[in-house]
Amino acid sequence: HAIVRDGLAYCGWWDEGLVVLDVRDPAAISLVSHLNLGHDVQRATHTFLPLPGRDVAVTTEERIVAGCGGVAPNARLIDISDPANLRILSTLPVPEGDFCARGGRFGPHNVHEPKPGGLIDGNTVYMTYFSGGLRIFDVSDASAPREVGFYVPDAPPNQELTQLNDLLATPDGLIYVTDRFNGGLLILERTQRSAA
Repeated sequence: HAIVRDGLAYCGWWDEGLVVLDVRDPAAISLVSHLNLGHDVQRATHTFLPLPGRDVAVTTEERIVAGCGGVAPNARLIDISDPANLRILSTLPVPEGDFCARGGRFGPHNVHEPKPGGLIDGNTVYMTYFSGGLRIFDVSDASAPREVGFYVPDAPPNQELTQLNDLLATPDGLIYVTDRFNGGLLILERTQRSAA
């Protein structure tokens, strides 16, 4: 999964972590940097997304087994101000709840990618979390990300739990999310709650 910005491809390289490639000349692609996130357990680095207008990227480690075995459900913010010297800034909070006991996969997966027609926001990360639903994080302070919204739907018919997969956020506040199995497409609207 490579995401290109300014001639550099930011790649989730599965069990090798993060890779930045110089792709300005497709005939001579070169390695800029590699950040190994650890081999203590099998890694599954899925996404490495530079946030628009910032020298910060978000990355996710996909859980590839049911429950809470295998890869820890990590999502991190990475300093990419010097693409040749990547540095972990922080880890996003893990959703609280009994998700490990529910079965199915639990952990970060896909991230909304700001593309033309979609929401362009370098301070907010929209992320699917399989059984943990949709999670929204305020990352304006890259050293202290915080969850500011979530939605965990009921299980679809003939399915034990939700397994949210892909998503797209739009400038009008809508969020389109798919369920991995039988759940179809959810269309959500982000709303603001007033402080009580």
